Amino acid sequence: MTLKGILRFLPYIHKIIWFNFHYLPFDQAIKLPILLYRPNLKRCKGLVEIHGTIRTGMIKLGIYIVSTYPNKGIVWENSGKIVFDGKCTIGNNSYLSIGKHGIMSFGDGFCATADFRGIC
Repeated sequence: MTLKGILRFLPYIHKIIWFNFHYLPFDQAIKLPILLYRPNLKRCKGLVEIHGTIRTGMIKLGIYIVSTYPNKGIVWENSGKIVFDGKCTIGNNSYLSIGKHGIMSFGDGFCATADFRGIC
C-alpha cells in the first residue's frame, strides 16, 4: 500500500484498532487486516472470521473508489457472522447488515466498488 493509501485511513486509526481487536484473535488483530474508511459502526456484536494468510489491509471497507457516489464510508451492523476467505474491498456509501442468525461470506478477491448493500 502506498503512503497516500495509508494516510487515507489515518483519521480512523482508533476505530480500526478497536475493530480489529474486538473481532479478531490477538495474533490476527495485531496485523490490522481490516481497514475501515469513514466507518459508521451501528452494532458490533456477532463474529468475524478471516481465512487464509493474514496481511495488513487485506480487507478494506468503505474505501473511496467511485466519485459518483457520496463519500460516506461504510455502515456496519453485525449480530451474526461474517467470513472473509481472503482479500476483500467494499467501496464507499456501502452497508453491511447481518442479523442474529445470518452468515455472510466473501470469497477471496471480492470487490464491490460503491453503494453495495449486503443484508443477511
